[in-house]
Amino acid sequence: RQVAADGGMIEETCRYCHNAVPAIPADGARRSRPDLRIASSQLCLGCHSRHWDFSQRGHVERPVPDSFNRPAQLPLADGNVACYSCHNPHQAGLFPSGSVLDARATVPIDAAVALRMNSMELCIACHTK
Repeated sequence: RQVAADGGMIEETCRYCHNAVPAIPADGARRSRPDLRIASSQLCLGCHSRHWDFSQRGHVERPVPDSFNRPAQLPLADGNVACYSCHNPHQAGLFPSGSVLDARATVPIDAAVALRMNSMELCIACHTK
């Protein structure tokens, strides 16, 4: 839970991942580094188990080549793919709806696993072929 019943942010949950409670931009645009406790998927794996990756070589902790697209709604961990590149760890309603920070899938099965966009669009967001 990151959003209180009154719609406000529950600040103590921010500190599971962030060193300090970040400000929520009114427009939901990413303007600064998130000041994560660990800038990698190790942050997520402290609570969640590693799961299946669509790529045979795997995506997690791999660098994204400059030739690839880098959509704003898919954040990287110092140039590498992290769990939170594809999955949005923030509760719906924390950021303005439809904003980059609120990016989430609309297909129910993809939304259930907190994908930032529908799985059919996720691959082509970065891969052009």
